[in-house]
Amino acid sequence: MSTSSPAPALRPWSRRLWGAHAAMVVVVAAAIALGLWQYGVSQQHKVDQIAKLAHATPRPLTDVMGGNDAFPGDHLGRPVVVTGRWLGQGTVYVSGHTHGGQHGYWVATPLRVDGTASAIYVVRGWTADPATAPAAPSGAARLVGWLEPGQQADSTDTADLSATSTGSATQAHGPAVVPSLDMAALIDEVDVDLFSAYVVGADHQADWPASASPVNDGSRGLVDVAAPALPKADATTGLRNFLYAIEWWLFAVFGLYVWWRYVRDVTRVTEDAPREDDEGAPEGDAQEDAVRSDA
Repeated sequence: MSTSSPAPALRPWSRRLWGAHAAMVVVVAAAIALGLWQYGVSQQHKVDQIAKLAHATPRPLTDVMGGNDAFPGDHLGRPVVVTGRWLGQGTVYVSGHTHGGQHGYWVATPLRVDGTASAIYVVRGWTADPATAPAAPSGAARLVGWLEPGQQADSTDTADLSATSTGSATQAHGPAVVPSLDMAALIDEVDVDLFSAYVVGADHQADWPASASPVNDGSRGLVDVAAPALPKADATTGLRNFLYAIEWWLFAVFGLYVWWRYVRDVTRVTEDAPREDDEGAPEGDAQEDAVRSDA
């Protein structure tokens, strides 16, 4: 009994499957793109909240922390209003800071805070050369700044501080250059206690109250400095959009799985299909008929 040749096996790269491959690429690419879009939206919500916190209505420094208090972590990078009198003799220049690719220094001066027996260092701005920086301010002042925790100096920084900053003697020989705003190391620069934090002079916002308007803030002639640490967004900020992103990416994985199962099943059916005889009956059925006729 003659039989026809088996149909050629369908391979994954066969033309008949090009449509399935194209659909898979479109669906997976779209799902990944939509997931990235939702992820970007979630991150933008965080950025917006951080900017809102950093430019919220400033609170008086003494309402946030006292001169002997530990740094309040929930107020990191948030604006505060500081009033007091400048202690110009304690001005230091913090090395290792750049602006526009140019190496330079933060200019920091302590401000004795009204209503306390302590002073807080205020980063008034940036300068390329301490020798050309404007003179330290004096007198009463009121300013808005971002609250930052005191920096920690390592052993190398401490050695550098001892060599370059020795209180009033440094002022006699030149500007006091320090590697960091480490309050424990800077206590010798002033004759009062220091807050465990420092303030970075902030740009004035039109919607801030009149009580926050700067007076004698000492920033003239210096380049503005951005806050080194910003407030932290809430953990739930942008969470819904982040979960949407996860859903889209899972959908992309599911699309890949459906495509893989479809291609596998189609190619397996083609390879495992029984051959047919000349009359169109499967070969196995024809053999059974022949056995029954012999019997």
